[in-house]
Amino acid sequence: MLILLLLLIALPSFGRNIQEQELVINLMFTALLMASSICLINELKLFFWGFLFGISAICLTWIQYQFPWSTAISNLLYFTYTSFFTILFIHIIKVLFHNPVIDLNLVFGALNGYVIMGLIGCFLMLLLNTNAPDSFAYNDQHDLGLDTYDFIYFSFINLTTLGFGDILPVTDPAKALSVIHALFGQLYLTVIVAMMVGKYLISPDHSDRKEDSTD
Repeated sequence: MLILLLLLIALPSFGRNIQEQELVINLMFTALLMASSICLINELKLFFWGFLFGISAICLTWIQYQFPWSTAISNLLYFTYTSFFTILFIHIIKVLFHNPVIDLNLVFGALNGYVIMGLIGCFLMLLLNTNAPDSFAYNDQHDLGLDTYDFIYFSFINLTTLGFGDILPVTDPAKALSVIHALFGQLYLTVIVAMMVGKYLISPDHSDRKEDSTD
């Protein structure tokens, strides 16, 4: 899943125009939705809702690709994506807190959770911008509209609090969403790192190594 998430961020940048970028994004999201659904299979309730939103998102992705001007389709699409990735994020958080052992899978799970937070923020921003156009804009080129990849880019820049300033939240709801998104990004890192360090310190392997060093 982590590979697909990173490819989703990287591959669209090689598109020669917006149409090629949108096609690559749609293909990557379709693959990601199918792969991510497998992660939910051990929790029937989450799997049911994840599968429902995932299938809906895949269908709406390609419908919206054919009818990009339809606000209703766009709203449904962004809502289903937000719902699916929120369910996936909840599953990852449960696994992170319930798994008593720090291993490579747990580290990858934590990374997946962080990237998924960026995608949730992206679709919330798209949903807001669809219903309140020009909520986000370029700093020096306000006549140019933002496409999906711009929102993916801005969401991660905002989540990591880098703040390049090339894209700005213009309206008050957009500013509020950006602030909340950035706060959750920092809280996630703080809580997850503290949790993983705590699990490592109380793990049997760490305790054994500590006893050996004292001997």
